[in-house]
Amino acid sequence: MWIWQSPSVPTVADAAQVIGLDGLAASIDALHNELRAALPDIVADGAAIIADEVRARAPVRTGSLSNAIDTIVNHGTDSASAIVQVDDSAQGQQEHYAIFDEFGTSKQPARPFFRPGVQAAAPRAQALMVERIASIIGDAQ
Repeated sequence: MWIWQSPSVPTVADAAQVIGLDGLAASIDALHNELRAALPDIVADGAAIIADEVRARAPVRTGSLSNAIDTIVNHGTDSASAIVQVDDSAQGQQEHYAIFDEFGTSKQPARPFFRPGVQAAAPRAQALMVERIASIIGDAQ
């Protein structure tokens, strides 16, 4: 197969010239650094939305279960994650009964609060995080 091209017709390769590539690279690096610095707070804010919803759905007897719902944010150089948990919920600890409320027992029906709370709040948490990231990207333009 052969392709004929008139020598008088300019090609993309003839007309392409990149100006300011160093500036573009510096802008991308600055944006990357800004996103990297903001990511733990963005993830923490998303996790707080979920924790608040789970807290609001927790069965209330004394209030200690809802007070035990907290978040832990972990972050590395280019990543962040959050855990929403019931603190002191291991066997033998103060809030160990949280799992029985969530899943029930042979003598107690389940009263789920954690999983429904996560499911209800996840879209709002995701929207907040996307909005915050988009805002940083928009400010960089």
